[in-house]
Amino acid sequence: VIGGRETIDEALEQAETVILGLRLNAGLSRAQFAQRFGMALDDVFGKPLADCARWDLLTDDGERVRLTPRGRLLSNEVFVRLLPD
Repeated sequence: VIGGRETIDEALEQAETVILGLRLNAGLSRAQFAQRFGMALDDVFGKPLADCARWDLLTDDGERVRLTPRGRLLSNEVFVRLLPD
């Protein structure tokens, strides 16, 4: 909002954190997400992350989640699945 403030709820904050993290080459740290929000990444985004990994859009080494080369090309497909309804 120009010249004002926008309040976002926790679900949107979590989604934006994941989306911004996935845009980095280093990917998203599972530990940092848990520290920031007090819950595991999979507790919040388990199904969409698993779906995207199955479609070869994400890799997950247990510590960090990253976009694959294919996922970089189709990143909006990943991101839309993370946004709250």
